This record gives sequence, structure tokens and C-alpha cells, in this order.
Amino acid sequence: MIKRDQGQPVWDEDRAIWKQVAAELQERITSGRYRQRSAIPSITQLEEEFWVSRDTIRRALRHLTGLNMIRAETGVGTFVTTQDQWRAEADLADGG
Repeated sequence: MIKRDQGQPVWDEDRAIWKQVAAELQERITSGRYRQRSAIPSITQLEEEFWVSRDTIRRALRHLTGLNMIRAETGVGTFVTTQDQWRAEADLADGG
């Protein structure tokens, strides 16, 4: 969970911001806050919520795409996949 101070995120200086954003989004997915087969907020909405650049959000989303937790549909949105499609971080690191 990302800590906040007066509504603004407080980032851990020892970890890349995109990784912190990805971890927060992953937690929202695994906890059910973002439900399977449902759209997640747009890149613009996530930029505003996390107070970060579009590139930071895109990098976090690419990471979650690599874990098969989300999929993007051009012109439609980004959606949470079903849990049976999710890959473990270790699987991704092994290339498998």
C-alpha cells in the first residue's frame, strides 16, 4: 500500500516508482478491488491518482501485462484477466 501525505503519494526512495505503482495495482487486482474481466482506470486517471508521468504508468502496466494480470484492448481499455491466467513473478524471471 502506498503511503500518502495530504493526498499525495509518498514514495520509497529505494525502489523505482513504477515498481511501487505496479505493486499497488497488483494488490488491487489480487484483493478483488479491481475485479476479474473488469476495466481498470485509464492511464490518465492513474496518472492523476498517483501523481506520476504517463511513462511511469505505462511501465507499471507493461509489468502487469507480462504477468498476464491485465490485457489492453486498443480503443477500448485495459482489463483484468482471470486468475488462472496470472503468472508468478518467478515464472516471468525464469523466462517461462
